[in-house]
Amino acid sequence: MWRTGRPLFTETDFKNLGKEETQTEESKVDTEEKKKLKETINVIQNEYDSTPERTFGDMKIPVAVEKKYTPPTLEETAKTATDQIAPVYDAKISTAQTESEYKKKKKQAEKDDLYERAESSLAQIRASANTAKENTSNQAMKRGLSRSSIVAQLLNDIENEKLSAEGGILKDRDKAVGEIDDKINEIDATLLNKISELSAEKSYGINEKIQDLLASYEKKKNEVDEYNNKIRQQKAEFIANAKAQGIDLSEENSSEYVKMVADKTKAFYGYYYSLGEDALTELKKDKGYITDHIGSKGYETLKRYFEK
Repeated sequence: MWRTGRPLFTETDFKNLGKEETQTEESKVDTEEKKKLKETINVIQNEYDSTPERTFGDMKIPVAVEKKYTPPTLEETAKTATDQIAPVYDAKISTAQTESEYKKKKKQAEKDDLYERAESSLAQIRASANTAKENTSNQAMKRGLSRSSIVAQLLNDIENEKLSAEGGILKDRDKAVGEIDDKINEIDATLLNKISELSAEKSYGINEKIQDLLASYEKKKNEVDEYNNKIRQQKAEFIANAKAQGIDLSEENSSEYVKMVADKTKAFYGYYYSLGEDALTELKKDKGYITDHIGSKGYETLKRYFEK
């Protein structure tokens, strides 16, 4: 149900302080045989780690490790919520801006068309007026009336008609342009309202998501706490039962641990035995690696097999 760690420093290790052999630097590059050894050691370790129980005499204890759970910080939660929600509304805002810009361009094109048509009409009126003035002057000259007040009045009438016509065109143009400008202003106002609305929805959505995430973190934490409390309770029960039977629940006393060390020792022995006269030298080089897997006592036992 739980895993009790093997002591990192045993009483034997303490007594042997100052007596340890000088360790030769471990080889930088592994041979193919060395790689196979390490693969075998890893397989043995993984089999041990994945064993669902530990056996102490007739007592079998399920293996379980307390869960650890650290919920994200509020800052991390806010970022997660923003990353999930903001892009949706940012896309909607971008779409609204694109549509608004398209509508404004259409209205601007209408304004440009109004100016062009008005300019064309003004040009026609001016051309007609100039032609009329020219014809009037020519007729007056033929009749010898070029200085006549009547002719001057006719030319003045033509000019006034031209000015009146131009004024009418400009008035109609400016009125139509004003109406288009009003439409453009409406488009801008509609866009601002839409952006404001979407921004408010985005803020609400992010805050709502933050609350959902915080609730899920709290639920997860409660589940982990409940699981760990159950483990601790079962652990206490197993310890009490084991003490009543005089059983030491140290992990190295389990049948699975003993088998794991024996299997690793066998693998180590087979590899170094294959090295012949170099066995002891190579074994000393690998002292750190061997000790990590079978402990100092296991290393010393293995070494004695190759000492002459």
